[in-house]
Amino acid sequence: MEQARRLLLSGSGADLQSYIRVRSSLKADESSNEPVYKSKPVIYYEVVRHFGGGAKRTSDAVDFETAATVWVPTLPTRKLSRPTRQPVAAFLLPHFLTLHCLLFSEFSLFKDFSLALKPNLIPEPALLLVPDDAGMLSWRDIFLNDHPVQMEIGSGKGTFLLAAATEFPNHNFIGIEWARAYCDFAADRIRRHQLPNARMVRADANWWIRAHVPDQSLHALHVYFPDPWPKARHHKRRLIQTPFLLHAVRILVPGGVLRIVTDHAGYFEHIRTVCSEFKALHIIDFVPPLPTADGLLVGTNFEKKYILQNRSFNSIALKKPE
Repeated sequence: MEQARRLLLSGSGADLQSYIRVRSSLKADESSNEPVYKSKPVIYYEVVRHFGGGAKRTSDAVDFETAATVWVPTLPTRKLSRPTRQPVAAFLLPHFLTLHCLLFSEFSLFKDFSLALKPNLIPEPALLLVPDDAGMLSWRDIFLNDHPVQMEIGSGKGTFLLAAATEFPNHNFIGIEWARAYCDFAADRIRRHQLPNARMVRADANWWIRAHVPDQSLHALHVYFPDPWPKARHHKRRLIQTPFLLHAVRILVPGGVLRIVTDHAGYFEHIRTVCSEFKALHIIDFVPPLPTADGLLVGTNFEKKYILQNRSFNSIALKKPE
């Protein structure tokens, strides 16, 4: 890389013709010792120097960040035998597409980044920090009372958890969220609203339930708009599977309810099939957990967002026999 830069900067006058050719590829040339970048396209920079009838050439593969800081300032300004307009366009296009995905795509990370950068975000004391080897928890030690406990998996920004904890002050609520930015944001909201009956946990829900939730300790389990993992090869990552239902039976008290809502039709068919074949929980009519307005089922941020997109929702509820 440094050798190529020196070769480019060392020439001058009519005795030197230099140009940069940029191309993208998914892997480096197997016959070379250039590094292979599997996660994003490799940009090859070839600097060619001609002295009379001889030629000297070097080639390097670098990532986008190195390209932006090293190679853009070295683009020649004078007219060369090969036009530079095409290489510049080829260099800028991946950056434009990346920026577009970050800001505007359905899977944008920009919201997470904006939440993480919010000033004065104080998740403590609503953020529950549990060592991995803590074993089964005692809700009495956490909430300092024996009130019924409910859990929401995938709390996001904590909109439902906040409303439920406000509506039912004699119930305790645990929210589990994997995304750190959302988890901290929800915990900060709980702190600002001064709700001693709500806590947030940043963890993988499947693992955390197996490791820390005691038997017959939850009165309700809420799963609203879980990740549908639409690709067939990712279906094994879906939350609602038989192993999860087995743990739901274990942690629910007799008469406890599991409520599920999704906007993904394919995922709902999977959920209904799995729940129908699972006999330890009985399918019942879905009753909204909160007295929500405007015909909302649960009142989460996702539901309000999807209503504006005219999406339809599917819900199912299961009850543990008393």
